[in-house]
Amino acid sequence: MTDTVTVEKTDHLSRFERFEEWYFSKSRIWLWSGFGMVMLGLLLGAIRGINELTLVNFLVTGVSTGALYQQAITTDTLIHHSTEQILLLAMSLFKLGIGGYIYTIVRKLESTGSHAMTKLSPDREKPKRPFFRTWFPRLLVLGTDVQFINVGVLMAIWDINALNLLHLQFISQTSGQAFIQAMTIERLIGTLVVPVEMFGAVFMLTGIPLGLASIVYNLRIQLRMLPSLLSSFMAERLQLPLPNLSRNTSESAATEGPSKDAIPRKTLAVTLTAFAIGISGLVVVAPIRTANLFGLLSLEFAGQTTSVSYLSRVLFELIAGMTTEQWLFVGLGLVILSINLWLLHIIRALEGTREAFSGILTSATGTKISPVERRLWPTRLILPFALTGFAFMVINFLLGLAADSTFVTQYQAQLVGGTKTAGFELAVLYGNVYAILARNIKFVSFGFLLSGVGFALVTIIINLRLTASTLLNVFTRLMTYVSSGGKRPEQPDEVKLPPSMSLAPWRFFAVIAVGGAIAISAFFPFGILDALSYIRYQTLGFAGQTSTPDYVSALLTEHLWEHSLLPWKLLGMGTMLFGIGRTFGVIVGFVKARTIAIKEFVDSVSAIERLGRD
Repeated sequence: MTDTVTVEKTDHLSRFERFEEWYFSKSRIWLWSGFGMVMLGLLLGAIRGINELTLVNFLVTGVSTGALYQQAITTDTLIHHSTEQILLLAMSLFKLGIGGYIYTIVRKLESTGSHAMTKLSPDREKPKRPFFRTWFPRLLVLGTDVQFINVGVLMAIWDINALNLLHLQFISQTSGQAFIQAMTIERLIGTLVVPVEMFGAVFMLTGIPLGLASIVYNLRIQLRMLPSLLSSFMAERLQLPLPNLSRNTSESAATEGPSKDAIPRKTLAVTLTAFAIGISGLVVVAPIRTANLFGLLSLEFAGQTTSVSYLSRVLFELIAGMTTEQWLFVGLGLVILSINLWLLHIIRALEGTREAFSGILTSATGTKISPVERRLWPTRLILPFALTGFAFMVINFLLGLAADSTFVTQYQAQLVGGTKTAGFELAVLYGNVYAILARNIKFVSFGFLLSGVGFALVTIIINLRLTASTLLNVFTRLMTYVSSGGKRPEQPDEVKLPPSMSLAPWRFFAVIAVGGAIAISAFFPFGILDALSYIRYQTLGFAGQTSTPDYVSALLTEHLWEHSLLPWKLLGMGTMLFGIGRTFGVIVGFVKARTIAIKEFVDSVSAIERLGRD
């Protein structure tokens, strides 16, 4: 199965739309490229973990010079810079692959609706494109470009500058213009790299639900228009009797217009609110943090590291960094929650489409299609999983606020020179524990949110398979009915659809489930073990036992937890996104088959009408 997006009238595409067609036809390439980058990130993480053993040994023995020490420090710095950004770029490639499949589905649905309306009712007004149909591919392209710039440009500058900075430190040139410049670049990019990455993530994650909104829009229009157009065509132009057909649907579709109520406005508001949250955290706070950083560096280079102004700027950076990041993740969690809601709308639209075409068949021939259970059990799990995931994201934000309160306590202690007191030590301990819990619990949120998406995709494929069976029976029997001049069978039969849950694609969901388990394990139990390890290490340090074997063991354990959990968490999220992408690839195949079936049936019916005229 290829991922190429076919377009009937490419002459009418703008240059950018032609670029979109090419860009989003590479979904499979984007998915497997992301998978390869995850493997690279894991390899770098393993190298860093091995290198950490050497660093801890140097730290414990007091070694801070020599070629081996410099090599270990350089390796750790470069891998620290690279690993996170490479893994985050992999997440972006997964999202781009998913977005490409969504784009293909939208184009196919648009082609189906346009073809049917042209054949069955050429004079009827075509539905207008909503704004989100135009913008969702642009957001995906822009978000990916930002990620490529972040990794390809900022990270390269960061690494080159890091090598220069380390060289200056190794030769003890920790003053002068060259050192100041290198330190400024190091801190500036370190401050910007996460906001820039999040900027791209916000754009990409917003593009996906807006793409799903475009699918919902087209499905709802076709649900309203296609059955009514088909029944009207058969009754008025083929002069076939449809005794049991209600004309209410046809009349309302003609008078109210094709796009009335086609947009679930509340769900769209959730998506746009999430986008606003993400943008506000970046556009408002990032420039202020950058300006604060330059003031902070100026005071450091002037040796005023104990002044009130310096400590105030440090406090601001700690609070702004922690709060902004957690606020952004609330926005991302809300985006994924809206994805779950859009998928529920798709499920309902598919159910409605199947019932509408079944109604036409029953009206025309008396043949009935066996009803399907209205809400399959995977559907019932979508919202509980999604809401649980978003609740964990809110908890993550509250943990960030708790960490902020400890920063204030530390600041107050530093102002009065009380950095050796028990209160200061507890503030440091609690603040870092809150930060550890916050950076791990958000992946529990992603695990639940994306599991909800997985259940939704399972239900969508079940409905698509049921729809395929339904359309095959409807179109075959309607063609017989039309060819016979409207003769109804004496004894209408009942079409039995296959058991719904036997059509579930569990092998694709298994990949999503494994990724979800990995993501959740980042907090239960690994994140908790990380926090306990930090408490043990910090408690021994406060007690002055920095030369004991217990302290060395605790220090090594803490560093290994800190360096290994991020690749593990992103492995879980990447596995889920990869599984979701592969499932969307399967959905594309069903949508293409649906398009072919509807087009061929419409062409056949309209050909009979032309023969009748001739």
